[in-house]
Amino acid sequence: MRVGIDTRDRFLAKTGIRTVLDEIIKGLSNDPDIEVVKIEPKTFYPPKTKIGKIKEHIRFFFWKEFRLPILAKEKECDVLICNDYVVPFYMPKGIKAFPVFHGCNIWELPEHYNKYWRWMFTIMAIPAGRKASKIFTVSTFSKNRLTELFGFNPEKIIIVPLGPKRSLLEPKTLINLSKFRISENQKFLLHVGVMEKRKNLPRLIEAFSKLHDKSLKLVLVGQRGPKVFLDDYENIIRKIESLALSDRVILTGFVTDKELYTLYSKALAYIFPSLYEGFGIPVIEAFQFSLPVAASNRGALPEVLGKGGVLFDPKNIPDMVEKIELILQNASTNMDSIKNSQKEIIARYSWENTIKTIKQQLIR
Repeated sequence: MRVGIDTRDRFLAKTGIRTVLDEIIKGLSNDPDIEVVKIEPKTFYPPKTKIGKIKEHIRFFFWKEFRLPILAKEKECDVLICNDYVVPFYMPKGIKAFPVFHGCNIWELPEHYNKYWRWMFTIMAIPAGRKASKIFTVSTFSKNRLTELFGFNPEKIIIVPLGPKRSLLEPKTLINLSKFRISENQKFLLHVGVMEKRKNLPRLIEAFSKLHDKSLKLVLVGQRGPKVFLDDYENIIRKIESLALSDRVILTGFVTDKELYTLYSKALAYIFPSLYEGFGIPVIEAFQFSLPVAASNRGALPEVLGKGGVLFDPKNIPDMVEKIELILQNASTNMDSIKNSQKEIIARYSWENTIKTIKQQLIR
């Protein structure tokens, strides 16, 4: 079977979506029954200005609706997988289309997106999704929302379990974190994720400022939002400066696999205040390191977190403070039952299960 995969997003995505795309490519490439055909534009440069974004939106439309299906036909693909929600509306005869919907945040958080982009994205993604052979999504929450919002047939929506970044599963020698102003015995809270508005980091910073232990640091791992209208970096900086926390809140930017492994290994707890997640890979990564976790009660996070941590209202700063204080108090006393719950959850989420589920649908 020749499986075409639209890899355009590898040039742009810096989030969990990029991780999912890489893992799908890797997993299917290792299957002896499948030949992966990567399909991508010859030239692609992520836009850095609003004018550049407009041009890229136009190119995106022509890529998806014209160039991509032509290339899939020329490369004699049996199926086409698009990791970025959108498959071509008109597919060449004999080629099955499989979009991956990572969530519904573009429709449920409209204030975070340019209205013209939302309009164009909607008219491309939803009608094509209804025509697609199957739709892959990443959680029961996302499946239910796709059904409720767009009337997709629930029987054609397939939940594919995700997993942690593979490099975090391989034991590594811990390294010195002094480049991030973290001393050997420094206690810190950790968040990993791109600095987009939906990540709700300004509220996390404010909640952090109200914690009792003033020796704690907050480490925010991740790059600026890759899309102009999603980026929250300037608001994050303003919040840090307004609360005089420049010496306690650390922005690492991009980190290597060894640095990320060390940060997870040495963190005191993991905090995930996101306003919306279709899944939430960092939760599973935190579980791999047996970290106490406090997370938002929005989106798919309650489903993924299960009994492996505690939930808070991401817009209620006192509630966030209370739940962070709770996991810090319980970190050394009540972790055995939580760790058992985390292990049970980890067992359900792996890339092997992801690829197995996808392949079952491809061969039907």
